[in-house]
Amino acid sequence: MVFTTAHKTYMIEAYFRTGVQVNGIWQYRQRVCLDNFREQFPDLAVLEQDFYMWLAHSVGVFCETGSVTHKKGAGRPSIRTEELIIDVRNRMEQDPTKSLRHLSQEMEFLMKHA
Repeated sequence: MVFTTAHKTYMIEAYFRTGVQVNGIWQYRQRVCLDNFREQFPDLAVLEQDFYMWLAHSVGVFCETGSVTHKKGAGRPSIRTEELIIDVRNRMEQDPTKSLRHLSQEMEFLMKHA
């Protein structure tokens, strides 16, 4: 199941609305959050375990970044440089029948051993 930004936003808002402070410690009710979510999005089929997993992930990202979207820097870092682009272009011109897969493997090997 993939949740949209609107889903994640509502999920986090509903989660924090369930918060109750007991002896100085905040406690949250995931089940109430899920029930609220299902009321808000009745046409969306949501499995309980999937919801709880996404809720924990989304709350973690929100607490760390203040956003419900991906963390900055998530994903593979780019190593694309002008030099590398020119090198790849030259290799493609020298051997236009070489598959992209082989070219990629060749470039990866060169990057590791540079």
